[in-house]
Amino acid sequence: MGKGSLVAGVDVGSNSVKAVVARRTPQGLEVVGSSIVYSSGMRRGIVIDIEGVVKSVRQALSDLERSCQVKLQRVNISVNGTHLALRPTRGVVAVALADGEITNDDVVRVIGAAKTISLPPNREVLQVVPKEFVIDGEGGIKEPVGMHGVRLEVSAFIIDGSTSFIKNLRKSVEAANLSVKSLVVAPLAASRACLNKRQKELGVVVVDIGAGTTSIAVFEEGDLAHEQILPLGADAITTDLALKMKTSVDLAERIKVDYGMCVPKEVPRKDVIDLSLLGEEASGTITRKEVARIVESRTKEILEGVHKELKKISRAGLLPAGAVLVGGGAKVPGITELAREVLKLPVQVGFPQEFSGPIEIIDDPRLAVAAGLVLWGNDSESAGVQFEGGAWGWLKKIFRIFVP
Repeated sequence: MGKGSLVAGVDVGSNSVKAVVARRTPQGLEVVGSSIVYSSGMRRGIVIDIEGVVKSVRQALSDLERSCQVKLQRVNISVNGTHLALRPTRGVVAVALADGEITNDDVVRVIGAAKTISLPPNREVLQVVPKEFVIDGEGGIKEPVGMHGVRLEVSAFIIDGSTSFIKNLRKSVEAANLSVKSLVVAPLAASRACLNKRQKELGVVVVDIGAGTTSIAVFEEGDLAHEQILPLGADAITTDLALKMKTSVDLAERIKVDYGMCVPKEVPRKDVIDLSLLGEEASGTITRKEVARIVESRTKEILEGVHKELKKISRAGLLPAGAVLVGGGAKVPGITELAREVLKLPVQVGFPQEFSGPIEIIDDPRLAVAAGLVLWGNDSESAGVQFEGGAWGWLKKIFRIFVP
């Protein structure tokens, strides 16, 4: 396998590390393999134990390399957590050429100018997300290259995060003998993998229900309109079950995964789980209906948080393409029905797109972010080395370094 032919994405979550690797082919990206391992050392997107994260990342990559017979050195990794912030920004430059024709270089310069925003101490820019370009006061322009003007502006968002948190994450991955190729905000990576152009044009929210956090990204008219990380995830369900059953968190997680669902009315009252048969020092019983009530209650709270966030931006019930659920929480049976009720939107579970080969390997909403990291890494790797579709074809590849 030729050097540089592989692209890998590693999503370091609060209770698992997810990794996806694909091979570049003339037809696109071909899935090679994926790995999900339980992890330690992260809490709500923040590194709390570097050695724990290093061990988990090493395990995920070791499993992947062994099963796929590949050797990985550079990876694209996700950044998550409530320390992330979305801020509006603008950039302005003078068009360089004397005849006023706008070039790729002008666009790269104006995006760079938008990035030079004044931030609080210990904050750094992770990504710049252009919304529109303005030429000599005329806005609403999406593709400025080749047009003429004197002054080029861009209206954009920047996503910034805590410098110390980002450094700790990078250090953890590099200590696992990996080079960090790029850092990508998790909800944008998920949207890259699971949303299509039409959904983004119509209006859609991607909801990534992880273990420690729930991330949302809202798109309208093809552009990012809002992004937020909520400090509540599926681990809260596990904790509630553990408290109710007075048992370990590990056993509660197993019961959540094996028996949990969001529709208590569909569970027969007589279905009982005998805890003593599950191989741990536990005793007593709990009905599956009671488990379902606990799962439903917490999941509804998570979804209500998403609905509240949509109300803040006046988009509650007003996104025609609805909500796309990803992450481990999206696997809970009955969640789409509950989400439709709470969000007042069409709802579907999202799965990675744009891959060929044995796609069943990544046909899992838990792998949405990792798969999106692969797509993002491929976009940025291609930028500047493939001139498809003329200048704008190349520039769109450049934009994908910044935008979803």
